[in-house]
Amino acid sequence: MTDATTATPANSEAPTEEDAAAKVELPEGATARKVVAPQEDDGMDHTPTEDMNKLVHLNALEPSHVGTIKDVSASNRLIQRKYAPKDFHWSKSAEIHRLRRKQIVEAHPEIIGVQGADNREAVFATFTVLVQFIMCVLVKDWSWPSVILATWLVSGFMEHSIVMGGHELSHDMFFKTRFYNRVFSLFLNLPVGVAMMATFRRYHLDHHSSQGVPKVDVDLPTRFEANLFQHKLGKFIWALLQPFFYALRPLVVHPLPMNLYELINWLVQLLFDIVVVKYLGWKSFFYLIGGLFMGLSIFNPISAHFIAEHYEFVYGQETYSYYGPLNFIVYNVGLHNEHHDFPNVSGFNLWKVKAIAPEWYDIPSYTSWVKVLYQFITGENMNLYCRVMRKHA
Repeated sequence: MTDATTATPANSEAPTEEDAAAKVELPEGATARKVVAPQEDDGMDHTPTEDMNKLVHLNALEPSHVGTIKDVSASNRLIQRKYAPKDFHWSKSAEIHRLRRKQIVEAHPEIIGVQGADNREAVFATFTVLVQFIMCVLVKDWSWPSVILATWLVSGFMEHSIVMGGHELSHDMFFKTRFYNRVFSLFLNLPVGVAMMATFRRYHLDHHSSQGVPKVDVDLPTRFEANLFQHKLGKFIWALLQPFFYALRPLVVHPLPMNLYELINWLVQLLFDIVVVKYLGWKSFFYLIGGLFMGLSIFNPISAHFIAEHYEFVYGQETYSYYGPLNFIVYNVGLHNEHHDFPNVSGFNLWKVKAIAPEWYDIPSYTSWVKVLYQFITGENMNLYCRVMRKHA
């Protein structure tokens, strides 16, 4: 297995000295690929063309043309962008996953059979909630140092898992009917400490249908964030405070009036919080709310998926998957290309998507979220402008 390799595809120019310098030692029997040096941002649109896809192998619109090579690392500096941009990457293409979905289904119609809700996810989510309930009771009499340690080591992971369960519920992946998914979301939200499931659902579906469209896709950082949090220290602070930006950004760039579902979410949540504080105390409440912050910020390695999913480490590639061991606790959200291509496939079944259509996922990916976080903060080639935007989906 290799991170990046070089080979000359058919009908392409002969390798240059730069190509030769970019070669990486290949294990015996490994397939080679052509790697194109990243271009410096010049304000032009560099959305890969069909020929460029064959060369760079980003597969924005096409499956593999040079054979299957699994798990090519987007962390490899050879294929990453060279320079941190001064503006967002404005693409002229339509929302890329809609185009991919159509072509993948044409090539693999059996993939439709993988779609649909999966009740196993509800069982797993219930387990994480029960863990948090039990821990709330246990920590109420612990010393503060012990509570803080448990908040970091246990609650952070459980809270992040619960939030990703909310992500699955936003796609109605626990039950077949929307009503049951909404009711369950109120239960799943309880250990979070802050009402968020109903609001997340409203905004997240726009992230899929209008990926990259400013003021609609609220996953995009604002220009204010990109200007303010530059360089290593700025990126570190932004990653540290990431939970606040994800919570507040939608309310600033795309405010929506509260609906009945959100109102019920808040009333149920506030009642639960009052019960926790009154009968268990502030240590138990801190265990929950502190775990939410620690789980979604750089205190927890899983939080790097917020960066790994769509930050353009490899110029021209808009979405990235992570194929590492931490997927199991977050409903395989790391399989993010697979998820955006088929948002109606449950997280538990996303590996089946990759297995059915492997040629469509032979693109740069990650195996370490920790490395993603480190490279984003310390890399001179990365900043918050490394996102693809488009005027229309």
